[in-house]
Amino acid sequence: MKSSHSFKKFSWLLTLLVGTATGALAENSTGTLALGELNCTACHSPSKEQAEWISPKSAPVLTGIGRRVSAEWLQRYLQSPQQTMPGTTMPDVIHGNAGQAEALTHYLFSLGQHELRRVMPDRAAVARGESLFHRIGCVACHDPQNGAALPKDSVPLTGMADKWALHGLREFLLDPLATRPSGRMPGMNLTKVEAQDIAHYLLRDTRLPAAAEVAFYQGRIRSLDALDTAQLARTTPADGLTLVGPMREKGAALRITTWVTVKQAGDYTFFLNATSASRLSINGRWVMGEESWETEGVDEKYNLTLQPGHHELKIDHVNRGKDEPSLTLEWKPPGGEREQIPVELLSHEKDPIAQPTAKSETFVVDPTKAETGRELFKSLNCSACHEEKSSTQRLPDLTSLNGTRGCLADKVADTVPDYSLTELQRTALRTALATMARSDLPSPNPRERTA
Repeated sequence: MKSSHSFKKFSWLLTLLVGTATGALAENSTGTLALGELNCTACHSPSKEQAEWISPKSAPVLTGIGRRVSAEWLQRYLQSPQQTMPGTTMPDVIHGNAGQAEALTHYLFSLGQHELRRVMPDRAAVARGESLFHRIGCVACHDPQNGAALPKDSVPLTGMADKWALHGLREFLLDPLATRPSGRMPGMNLTKVEAQDIAHYLLRDTRLPAAAEVAFYQGRIRSLDALDTAQLARTTPADGLTLVGPMREKGAALRITTWVTVKQAGDYTFFLNATSASRLSINGRWVMGEESWETEGVDEKYNLTLQPGHHELKIDHVNRGKDEPSLTLEWKPPGGEREQIPVELLSHEKDPIAQPTAKSETFVVDPTKAETGRELFKSLNCSACHEEKSSTQRLPDLTSLNGTRGCLADKVADTVPDYSLTELQRTALRTALATMARSDLPSPNPRERTA
């Protein structure tokens, strides 16, 4: 399907050009701009006079792409650019060929480090990032994420969690032009913490398996009930229901949340033991440890009947005693012995998330596929845009193009790049080429050059 968003990302600039251009450019500012935005001069040579009107848009830097985006996303994008990222100006050069997309992915990931680290979103950082995103100007260009009305010609942010790693997105937000030299997105003078918070917010849909989530709270905590309204400091995944790392620090106030999968109906006994104030909630009801703030410890048990399914457990804990902090939660299932709840039955979300396969967790470059991809990269002339260098052969003149064939054909052949142009866009480009072919094409005046 042809995308109506092909020029959406630079439509704001079109408005500027139409408002400021005069003379030759005013005849077809849309098509003239498109000649640069689509980087037509990477494959077609303009004359000196024509080059003055065209501002080529260089492609993203591919170095280190394996640390920024996932291999699965990159392969989908190469196979179908418009479907994966609507509005992209990258053409479809392999026309859905999955094998070629895979080979190119292996080649691009072979160019540098490709350790992609996905991170479970920190809910406190997500909240701070949401505030920043809607306050510092991001929504001037991008879709608001809080239900507000979309601005005209908003640039969508789709599939962020599928594409980005937290580290890669944070580094991009700190310096967008480092990887997209011709990008319209400016550096926002963010601190590393601000960039990290916005990255957490944009990647808030990332889903990773973990036994539990630990929420740390800040401020003065005067009771276990205070955790319900305390200010959230950060959240992290946990491998189990015991105290480790920062959870053992003096004064730490935290809530562990998990869902336990019950496979057998029957009577269960839970045992809570801790050296400091702690309490346990099962399915939204506090059942043990309600008096532990005064006693600074708890050693209790609780019996109840559970049906098969997922049941929510919450443990509140505040390290406030003199003893070495400790916390254990055990159960005695029907017909079984008292034991720690098996980790494989725990999930930080109600619906357990499958463990990632080794293939999806760590991408391994296949040298044979990488070599095939390298040859493809060369034969498809990808370097003309991504490395700003073309083949040694002389490029055809820009104005010798046939506006009804090749990239501008109504039905693009599989042997040429497909930009998913609409009829309106093809007409604009054809008109711009006709304007460029004028023998009396003047140089742009200062106002036009600024535009």
